[in-house]
Amino acid sequence: MVDPSLQDRYLKKSGTIFLTGVQAIVRFLLDKQRRDIGEGKRVRRTFVTGYEGSPLGGLDLEIRRNMDLLIARGNFVHQAAVNEKTAAAAVHGSQFIGDVDGFWYGKAHGTKWALDEFSLANIAGTGTESGVVVFAGDDHMAKSSGYPAGSENALRDARAAIFYPSSVAEILTYAHHALSLSRYSGLICGLKLVTPICDGAETIVINPDHPSVTLPDYRVDGKPFKKTFQPVVIATSSIPYEEELTTIRLDIAKAYAQLNTNINDITNPDASGPLGLIATGKSHPDVMQALQHMGLKDRIPVLKLGMIYPVDDKMVRRFARDLTTIVVIEEKGPFVEEAVAHALVGSRLCDVYGKRGPRDEFFIPVHGELNPDLLVQILGPLSPHDTPTPTQE
Repeated sequence: MVDPSLQDRYLKKSGTIFLTGVQAIVRFLLDKQRRDIGEGKRVRRTFVTGYEGSPLGGLDLEIRRNMDLLIARGNFVHQAAVNEKTAAAAVHGSQFIGDVDGFWYGKAHGTKWALDEFSLANIAGTGTESGVVVFAGDDHMAKSSGYPAGSENALRDARAAIFYPSSVAEILTYAHHALSLSRYSGLICGLKLVTPICDGAETIVINPDHPSVTLPDYRVDGKPFKKTFQPVVIATSSIPYEEELTTIRLDIAKAYAQLNTNINDITNPDASGPLGLIATGKSHPDVMQALQHMGLKDRIPVLKLGMIYPVDDKMVRRFARDLTTIVVIEEKGPFVEEAVAHALVGSRLCDVYGKRGPRDEFFIPVHGELNPDLLVQILGPLSPHDTPTPTQE
């Protein structure tokens, strides 16, 4: 019998391990090298840079502590940056080489500051055989920030695809999906990582083949799509690149989410009734816990969106098909709520509530964080079911 070790979190290839949210990022960086080897490919080089700040404040230290593991299978460089903008520019520069996966980390505040660099990088695309993933740490309660902030609006402005994990395990899942999508489409992909997930810890089951990845057979004018990195982006010559980004590459992101069903998912798809809930990221477990307290866990359909930009409008319309009321539950925002309402325009009559309720009152709070107890108070009066007395499970 092999004695257990703290390093099992990084060394075990399958089985059960214990990870914090920050450690999950390091585990992913190791696993992406292992997956290259497992697929019989040359291990792509890795460049990681960023500016430390909560809730990812310890990521740089965790990378340094495990540098021997990270350089064992391939070329790996971690360069702490003097600020978020120079880090974003450096990641963009790494894509000129062609086989360097680039990773940026920082606070939501820094994501906003580096918007120009991310926008340029996304129009240019990713390297021939590489991808770019942004790890954006969002401190919604300003526990260690000057003010509360989220990264999704800045990333959307840069037209980067955005994944929003609801657990430590989903950091691993969504990071692999983000990198695979970026390598294929040329999109920069971001992970919105909130404080409770980054600071939290979880026992998870790992498998070297999880998540399985299915790439879309996307065609342009009848020919298979093949991304092209644009080394020079300037003035009016960038318009065709913007056209490809907005009409092709973001459409590929939707197609990718449709094929890989562990990104967006419907809980209780067979539940009957006029009400459905749409939840994103951390709000999804909060919603499920609230429904359990209300005795309604299996009685209301819930659409969980793991990719919050671009939103899969086809899935939203399918979810809304037999509903008359949808409540979008997300922290901050409205973000996904706007995309959901837009997806339903011209489809059928369905009321969409979120930050405003049925009487145009303030409804799902825009400020701070959500929690199950708060959601019980908000959703209880709206439920079409006879709501039992909340349980204490």
